[in-house]
Amino acid sequence: MIAGKAFDDVVFHDGIVHVIAVSVLRRSCEIDLCLGGWERGKPRLTSRFALGDMDSFFARFDFPELADNAWAGNVQDGSVEASKRRLSMHLVGGMLEAVAEDIELRAPSEDEAPASIPMVVDAGGKPQSLEGVDLDRSDLEAIEFSPVTNTCRLDMQVRTSESMLDRAPVTILIEGVRSCISKMDIAALNVEHRFGNVIGGHFDTSRGLLRLHLEKSFIEIVGTDAWLVWR
Repeated sequence: MIAGKAFDDVVFHDGIVHVIAVSVLRRSCEIDLCLGGWERGKPRLTSRFALGDMDSFFARFDFPELADNAWAGNVQDGSVEASKRRLSMHLVGGMLEAVAEDIELRAPSEDEAPASIPMVVDAGGKPQSLEGVDLDRSDLEAIEFSPVTNTCRLDMQVRTSESMLDRAPVTILIEGVRSCISKMDIAALNVEHRFGNVIGGHFDTSRGLLRLHLEKSFIEIVGTDAWLVWR
């Protein structure tokens, strides 16, 4: 069901994107941003798009350009096509498109946490370099894009031995993000995979490039630093 405010009244232009959090496990996406027009007299109201039963997600971001234009608004235009179950946004520094059964727009309550993927880091967990970590045949659970903090975060289950079945939960943090592109078939990734939904993964330290080849999907993120924390 496409629910929430009348999307025809939403003013996407000059909105500001804060964070996009995608959960593969829950097949959901939350986008926190500031928009105007859907509540009279409240320009740039803090808003949240909540998507459920998501089928696909495609996004391309230039983080420095998004940051440079945040003061004036880094959203050029957007739309919700109910018949196609599609949310689209054209940004000054990228774009995103998501297809989902449920699309809702609302104002988060004061006691509601910002859009974020859940992360529980073990008290003893310490960041380590991502260099040399084997990401082949791991499982991607969630990913978060944050132009505000200039970071991307991925929750994954990575292999801990030669066995394809021995995995442990980790969080990968990419800092100083310059660009990222993500094409995800959420429905395909959500299916239980005996050998994980990540077919191959590699971090190129010389280029600051994290590349993941997934089931009918791919992710590329370019940043200055990459860290792994065991959860």
